[in-house]
Amino acid sequence: MLKSLCSQTWTDINIYLMNREVKYCCKSDPIPFPKTLTVDWLINNDRLNQRKQYMLEGKFHNDCMYCYDQEKEQGTSYRTLRHESEFESLILADPNKTFVKRIELSFDNICNQSCLYCGPMYSSKIAEEQNIAEKYKYFNEQELDIIIDWLSKLETNEDTLIKILGGEPTSSKNYFYFLDKLLASEARNKKITMFTVTNGNTADKIYNKFDDYFNNSPNWRWGFGLSNESQGKVSEILRYGLDYDRYLKSLEFYASNPKVHWVCIAMAVNRFSIKSMPDFFNDVDTILKKYDQEYNFAYNWVRYPLMMNPKYLPSSFKSYIEQTRQLAQQTTSKLHKESFYYFLDEINKTIGTEESNIEELHSWIDIKNKEKNYSLDTDLLLEQLS
Repeated sequence: MLKSLCSQTWTDINIYLMNREVKYCCKSDPIPFPKTLTVDWLINNDRLNQRKQYMLEGKFHNDCMYCYDQEKEQGTSYRTLRHESEFESLILADPNKTFVKRIELSFDNICNQSCLYCGPMYSSKIAEEQNIAEKYKYFNEQELDIIIDWLSKLETNEDTLIKILGGEPTSSKNYFYFLDKLLASEARNKKITMFTVTNGNTADKIYNKFDDYFNNSPNWRWGFGLSNESQGKVSEILRYGLDYDRYLKSLEFYASNPKVHWVCIAMAVNRFSIKSMPDFFNDVDTILKKYDQEYNFAYNWVRYPLMMNPKYLPSSFKSYIEQTRQLAQQTTSKLHKESFYYFLDEINKTIGTEESNIEELHSWIDIKNKEKNYSLDTDLLLEQLS
């Protein structure tokens, strides 16, 4: 591996229509769209080409400093974990060629939840709570049509992934506009994995829509990432607006459908969620084991707002991580265990590394409670720290 090379510069495109910007890898710096978006610019713009050239010359480009800095501090990074060495010979043979295999799309910020660690950029509900006048972040429909036309003509294989983020996609008409138009194009018969990250707080009427999409996409593989990290009432506080029973119903719907090849539980682990993590794991694993569904956990934890960072928990909370590990070791489900153990190890390392300022914590909770018209169960929230 060349010291600065990263295959994702050639294989990944992350498109944020509501902000009119693109990244080539989710960790890199964003690049603003030109006044008029074209497919040629999307896959062949000056800044992208400069970054490719830097990497081929063994130089470090500013777009990628997130990973380079991480490597200096820790010896490893997202780049070193995700770089696909099998692409190196292809890239070196034809560095100007596009090898796109992962496309990430975000349409708008429309959401039916206002999670405590989220913000108005990604949740219209939070924008409403904070009295932001233009609470909805929309996109230019013509630009989405350009993207759809490009995707319909893109050479694909079984590794081609289209990943949809929000807001909450299943609450947005734009998500369904995208699926309807893509399935009416040449893309319907292509080999694509369509992966949607959802909060699982899905209205019943949406299930029929997905049944239709599953039936009308003969060569597509479907995957769903359901975001959550805690159980029951605690989850309904942290992911304000969530109905936990509805979340489990959504999980069961996706897990039981033969067109769904992959389920991921996207955890935003935080200071208040770790106490209920073993129970949450058990709820999820019971459903996925029932349907013999392959699944994994996406490893992440909340670093900001600081008051939710698990590093402020006492070291005794590592016992909940150990309980979760034991449940994972004992299960006979199709959980990808090794990656989950790595995730648990990384959380374990951060717990108890810093002391908390109690006054700042209570002040932060008061601000969040005020935003939600004093409807948070703050006692239950604080119980998660004891």
